[in-house]
Amino acid sequence: MERLETGKLFKRWRRAEEYHEAGVQFMRREYDGQSRHSLLDIRFINGVMEIPCLPVDESSESVFKNLLALEQMDYRFGNDISAYVTFMSQIMDTPADATLLVEKGIIVHMLDSDEEVSALFTRLTKQLTIRFDLKYYLKPLCHKLEAHYQNRLNRWIAWLWHNHFVNPWLALAAFAAVVVLVCTIVQTIYTVLPFVKPA
Repeated sequence: MERLETGKLFKRWRRAEEYHEAGVQFMRREYDGQSRHSLLDIRFINGVMEIPCLPVDESSESVFKNLLALEQMDYRFGNDISAYVTFMSQIMDTPADATLLVEKGIIVHMLDSDEEVSALFTRLTKQLTIRFDLKYYLKPLCHKLEAHYQNRLNRWIAWLWHNHFVNPWLALAAFAAVVVLVCTIVQTIYTVLPFVKPA
């Protein structure tokens, strides 16, 4: 398995909700009409993960199975689809994870529920093996994501935001409390200063 700089072994990607709770923002990757784009073109920059929109319907499972079989049969095709499917399967490990990606517009499906989307990717990876110790195109993304997740400051700020700043009134009250605290400190300094340095 791939050993990260933190000294922990990387075995799998975390769930989308876990990343979200650590401050990762999921966004649908937008393209203009002039630049070429790919479904595999996932980016993670400054705490924002941009994933291209993935339409899912009844035929998606067979399409992915055929692409995966092609990669598994001939190494010359690489392992990009295998890495992508493994990544999507692991970040959508539960229906709640799939719901998060649907809400962000990353997954657009015509299935009965978000749970079916999660189950579809779980089925795709049943017979799929990807070796994390070998080269695959999402490896740099894996390192950046794990470093962001392991950062305690990122998780603390995300916890604060999710639990206290969702309501605008709570955010305003917290801002007012900070202003009062700063004013109190400044007032205390100006009160004590004449006694420390008499004229």
